[in-house]
Amino acid sequence: SQDISYASHLSLSYKQTFFSIEYAALDFSSPDKKKYAYMLEGFDKDWNFIANRNNASYTNVPDGNYVFKVKYQDSAGMWSPEYSVLQITIKPPFWLTWWFKSLVILTIIGCVFTYIAIRVRSIKRQKKKLEIQVHKKTAEVVAQKEELEAQQLEINQKNESLQGLVSEKEWLLKEIHHRVKNNFHIVASLLEIQSSY
Repeated sequence: SQDISYASHLSLSYKQTFFSIEYAALDFSSPDKKKYAYMLEGFDKDWNFIANRNNASYTNVPDGNYVFKVKYQDSAGMWSPEYSVLQITIKPPFWLTWWFKSLVILTIIGCVFTYIAIRVRSIKRQKKKLEIQVHKKTAEVVAQKEELEAQQLEINQKNESLQGLVSEKEWLLKEIHHRVKNNFHIVASLLEIQSSY
């Protein structure tokens, strides 16, 4: 937005990780004897002392905020008390920004919750189907049980009636036996009486 000489802040994209910065000290007394030192705070660990070369090059600088500092040494061997400062921001790619990461996390959480909700709904549906099937089977078993109880009751009634008939037949047989025996005795007595005549 303005000339680099007057800029205090420089913003680069993540594709611009290679850059060079040229600088010059406004001390014209002995230009051959000037020495420079620079440092990219946040990337360099210490000052780079480079004699009279007046440019700095950087490659593969990761995204982040940096401060470029430069100072010079005059012909008397004194380092400048102040140094120039340029703030440099390298913007990360969109997939490394906090909002994209948050969106991905929220999407994953949403997918997990959706999967859980669908699974729970499916389990509830299966449970309902099973309850209906169990209810039907229970109703069938109860109906069969009632039918078996009715058949058992009928069998018991027939059994009782058969036992009544058997006991009645036994009584009849005993009665017949008794009467036949009595009649036989009477006939035998009569025959005996008749034979004596």
